[in-house]
Amino acid sequence: MELREADKIFAAGARTGALARLLGDSRCRRISLEGLAGSAPAMLFAGMEPLDHPAIIIADDITAAGYLYNDLCRIAGDDAAGIFPSGYRRDIKYGQPDPPSQILRTEVLDRLKGKNPPRWVVTCPEALAEKVADAGHISENSLTVAAGSRMNMSDLVKRLLELGFNTTEYVYEPGQFARRGSIVDVWSFAGELPYRIDFFDDEIDSMGAFDPGTQRRTANLDSALILPAAEVLPRQAKGGLEGLGEKLLALGRDVFNEVKREIGPETQEIIVKHMGSFDNYLEQCIENAVLKIKQADPYITLPGALLDGINEATVKEGVGGAAAE
Repeated sequence: MELREADKIFAAGARTGALARLLGDSRCRRISLEGLAGSAPAMLFAGMEPLDHPAIIIADDITAAGYLYNDLCRIAGDDAAGIFPSGYRRDIKYGQPDPPSQILRTEVLDRLKGKNPPRWVVTCPEALAEKVADAGHISENSLTVAAGSRMNMSDLVKRLLELGFNTTEYVYEPGQFARRGSIVDVWSFAGELPYRIDFFDDEIDSMGAFDPGTQRRTANLDSALILPAAEVLPRQAKGGLEGLGEKLLALGRDVFNEVKREIGPETQEIIVKHMGSFDNYLEQCIENAVLKIKQADPYITLPGALLDGINEATVKEGVGGAAAE
């Protein structure tokens, strides 16, 4: 028996009708359902009347969310549900992004602000704990490229760096781009495959999606949407990377002065003896400032590009490399 057929038996009129009455009762703030096992939760949700907005279903963990999402798609169709996983491997505290999961997150966010949002968004507590950029931020920092349009390759590369993309020799995961001759390969979080953009002078001659394993084109494209590769875009901060570096230096000096007030002359002499100067000590304090930022907001992303940019900005202050070590 197919799951669709089982759902018709399970979602009997009396059962779904009773649940609909409870949902329509404004006095009822919480509904507890017991005895649902296996695919029963998915069949129950599929048998309900559609709401006027997407419903968020929070499973115990990503494994349970995956099973529920799969059942909903089998009953109601692939477009009826979206899955919203954590964007990190293992746990966010380890700071290891998971590009495939980030694609799924981006896809759901894009569908939610579109004309045909999913009926259900299946997720888990870990995924909901991660901050996301608002729709306005994503729209303002998105880039659409089209075949036949005029665009300078250097301007495109500069824009990709501003959007948080990392440059590599070959593209093998989302958030990367590579430049070779007249070709720019970029893997946006908006697509399952990377895009190959072929330039002729200052014009986009052709575009297509390609397989990163074989490097062969799989489809021609007229246009493509490139979404930001990070929710934190340091190059777009007020004052750019240099301004951000100055703010981090100021925070490092605050930490430095706070510690200095707590140590006596003898301890200061030891610091100078072992570290050479208080400038070296300031460098260590800046590193501690980065940790302080992470502790204040553990979900913030400080990518390598940010630390490299801060390094560039702090060279002028005479303490280059402090934040990048």
